[in-house]
Amino acid sequence: MTNPIRLDLFPDLEAPEWTRLREIVGTIITVQDLPETLRRRLIPFVRTLAEAGVEHLNYRGEDAPEVWIDRQRMNIARYARNPPHILQVIETTAWWMQYRRLRNMCKPKVFTRNGHTTWTCMDCGEVVPHDKELCGNPQCESWDKLFFCTGDERLRPAAIHRTKSAS
Repeated sequence: MTNPIRLDLFPDLEAPEWTRLREIVGTIITVQDLPETLRRRLIPFVRTLAEAGVEHLNYRGEDAPEVWIDRQRMNIARYARNPPHILQVIETTAWWMQYRRLRNMCKPKVFTRNGHTTWTCMDCGEVVPHDKELCGNPQCESWDKLFFCTGDERLRPAAIHRTKSAS
């Protein structure tokens, strides 16, 4: 159900919080637009890229752990101390950008113009009313992803329950 993961990262060499991020449909934000928890996870990696002089990282989920850095394909381990963690951060950043775009498109100011009063969860496919932050299925991966992005304690019980039941 999840859309393909794509993320372009353009490190700002002087201020990591101004690093531009572009997701699959072209939405562009800066690192400072991310939720605080996700921003704290991403900035150390952005600093590493900036210190190495990287101008562009292109991530495609199907190629992981390979990424394109300044038009050269290489393993992300070259720039990350903990490659699985930074891959999770990158993928969740792309997910959050898509999630935010879907939610914004169905807000009351917008849906009267385009007809959208609902959005569809990218992970389980449930149709969600515009005034809801998440699907109604606490077993859905989106709850874990949003918890990873925001650290919102309201999502923690569902995340812990899924971890225990998977064991």
